[in-house]
Amino acid sequence: MPLSVQVVQALYADFAQGNLSKILAVLNEHTSIHSPASLPYGGVYKGRDGFIALMTAANATWATLRMIPGTAIGSDEEVVMTGVFTGKAAAAAGPVSLPFVHLWKMPAGVITEIWLYSWDTAALLAHLEG
Repeated sequence: MPLSVQVVQALYADFAQGNLSKILAVLNEHTSIHSPASLPYGGVYKGRDGFIALMTAANATWATLRMIPGTAIGSDEEVVMTGVFTGKAAAAAGPVSLPFVHLWKMPAGVITEIWLYSWDTAALLAHLEG
C-alpha cells in the first residue's frame, strides 16, 4: 500500500477524533480544498486558513457531521477515498446519509489539492433547508 494512502487514511481517523491539528500539520499555504459551490460552505479554500474557514462554515451548517471512510485507492501521487457522509443540519428533522468520493492530489508526498465530491448535492441542499 502506498504511503500516500496510509497518510490519507490516518487523516480521516484524525478527523473522526476531532484532531484537526494533525490535519493542519500536513497542509500548506498552497493546498487547495474544493467543495461543491452549490453548498453553503462551497468554494475553493486555500491553505491552513482556508481549511479552518471550511471547517467553521461546515460546523455552522451542521449540528452533527461524520465522514465514515470506506475504500482508499491510490498511487504515490493521488488517493481516492470513498465513504459515507452522515450529518444533521440544525433545521432538519432527522439525519442524512450519502456516499462521498474525495480525491487527494499529493505529488512528491505534499498535499496540493483535495476535491470533495458529494453523491447528491440536491439531497444535501434539501436536507439543509429542513
